[in-house]
Amino acid sequence: MSIHLHFIVEGQTERQFIHEIIIPHLYSFGIQGIVQIITTSIHSKTFRGGVGTYTQIQKNIRNGLSRKDCYVTTMFDLYGLPHDTPGNQMITDSMSGKEKVIVLEASISEDISNRRFIPHIQLYEYETLLFSDIYAIDNVIGINSPSQKEKLQEIIRIAGEPEKINDNPNTAPSKRLHHVYPSYQKNPHNILIIKKIPLDHIRSTCPHFNSWLTTLEQLPPLLGEP
Repeated sequence: MSIHLHFIVEGQTERQFIHEIIIPHLYSFGIQGIVQIITTSIHSKTFRGGVGTYTQIQKNIRNGLSRKDCYVTTMFDLYGLPHDTPGNQMITDSMSGKEKVIVLEASISEDISNRRFIPHIQLYEYETLLFSDIYAIDNVIGINSPSQKEKLQEIIRIAGEPEKINDNPNTAPSKRLHHVYPSYQKNPHNILIIKKIPLDHIRSTCPHFNSWLTTLEQLPPLLGEP
C-alpha cells in the first residue's frame, strides 16, 4: 500500500531539494511525495514563496490535510517564521536553536491537531544543509576563483556543526555564503551543491534534519482515519 506525503515548503530552492533529492529517496520506502511552495496570494493563484503570516501557513496545511489519504509535512526556515507562529511567545534568547524548534514544532502540531501532520522547521534555514560538506560548496561556487575552504572551515569551527550556524539575518548560512563568495546565488548554486553531497552525510552532520527524515521513512500506511 502506497503512502502519500504532501510537502509544503518556503521557496523554489527548497522545492527543488525536496523534488529532486527527498522524494526519490522516500520512494524506496513506499512513499509517494508531492511538493508545493506555500501559497501566499489572496486568490491562491500564485506561489511567491516566503512566509507572510501564520494564518497562511495554517491554511496551506489544512488544505493539504483535506485529502484524507495523505500525510502533510513542512520545511520552513526557523529565522523566517512569522511572529504570530504558535509557541513564539515561549521562545527566549537563552534557548538554543534546537530548543526553539522543538517548542515551535510542538506548538504548531498542537494547533493543527491532526495525526497526519508532521511539522518540520529547518535549523536555521535550508542552506544550513550545504555546510555539511564545505568541499562541495567550494567546488561549485568557487570553481573559477581561489579556494575559500579555510573561511568555510572557520565558520563550522565557531558554530560547532552546520545546524548551529546562527539565525541572525545578517549571518545566517546563506548570508555567510554570499559574504565568502560574492557570486553566490541560491539558484542555481544550492541544488548543484546539494547534489554533490551524499544524503547520508547530510544526515550525519544535521541531526534535526535527520530526525525529520527518519520520521518520514517510518510513516505507517493510513487506514482511512481523519
